[in-house]
Amino acid sequence: MDVVVTGAYRSGTTLLDRLLHEHPAASVVPQPMPYLWIAAKRRFLASIGHDDPYPFGHLFLEDRYRPEELASFLDAQLLTDGDVAGLIDSMRSYSGVMTPEVFDVASDLQGGTLLEIHHQAVSLLAERLGRHGARVVGSKEILLEELAPWLSGCGVAVIVVLRDPRGMLASLVGGDQWTGRLRPTLLALRTWRKSAAYALALAGDPSVAVVRYEDLLGPGAVVPPRVWSTLGLESPTSSAAAPEGWDGNTSYATPPASAAQAAERAAEVLGSEVAAYVEAVCWPELRALGYPVRSDAPDRASLATFEEIWSIDHGAVPADYSMQPIEREHELERLDVLSAGTDDPDERRRWFIDAAAYVELRAALLDHPPADRGA
Repeated sequence: MDVVVTGAYRSGTTLLDRLLHEHPAASVVPQPMPYLWIAAKRRFLASIGHDDPYPFGHLFLEDRYRPEELASFLDAQLLTDGDVAGLIDSMRSYSGVMTPEVFDVASDLQGGTLLEIHHQAVSLLAERLGRHGARVVGSKEILLEELAPWLSGCGVAVIVVLRDPRGMLASLVGGDQWTGRLRPTLLALRTWRKSAAYALALAGDPSVAVVRYEDLLGPGAVVPPRVWSTLGLESPTSSAAAPEGWDGNTSYATPPASAAQAAERAAEVLGSEVAAYVEAVCWPELRALGYPVRSDAPDRASLATFEEIWSIDHGAVPADYSMQPIEREHELERLDVLSAGTDDPDERRRWFIDAAAYVELRAALLDHPPADRGA
């Protein structure tokens, strides 16, 4: 069986792929061929007349294409031997390749469909890394949640990793050696909402499992049985403590005893105003996913008045992205749509990324109706 582990940056995907790789019947490696997926999405966008330096975006208000159009395009993709060699060569200078052994097996990679090439790569890497006879082979690639329904439909297991967005943001603030230049807060949170949307929408898919980062840390933590059953593997008898020699790749890591303690610690790092903004932007998702919230409803005033406290230097995104009037208005309108409700599946997808996720988010919001709209 093939598996793809994915989620937002700073959400624990690397830790989970290491834990899965510890299983004697599994080989799961981090980011061996990121350009395989990036190039495919760029080719799709080019086919509909768009060019995006970051093709796997947050999907909020995405209306350039429908999910089924992307799936059909990916189904039809067929790469030649030369195409694969070109991808490998282009990755040699890319810092996002976290399994450099892929260059050792590059000469054995042949053309084919995207999934055939991925299977070749992770199978060859399993052998290269001494995981002979592994029954589950796969990779970890961040930001691929959009591909989860397509991957699942093609028989690939998908593990979506979630982390409390307050913890994710606290890690981002001091961890730019891992994720590049600092992103606007709203951009990072919209990226997290994408993970949340697919986690909610695919909860009933037997080929998909959702893992909370907080549940992988602390005394007695274990990889959830749902993960092992999704992969067709028996649960190991030992706990999911981080592998020997693992010191993490985060600037913000002290294992919490509970999700509530993790949220409190992250709020201390972020400060009260930023923590309140994070909760306001992500309130329906936090409620739907069982993460703690301090307020009884989204704080609309925070959405309307938030100011960045960090120097944003991402380059490809305006430094004032979080504070632009149109973006503030979109966040307020999103809550209005959720509160009022909509039967239009396209509107549900535009505002909430997946129509099925909308149902869960609306239920979470209506359980605690929002206060009157702020400024």
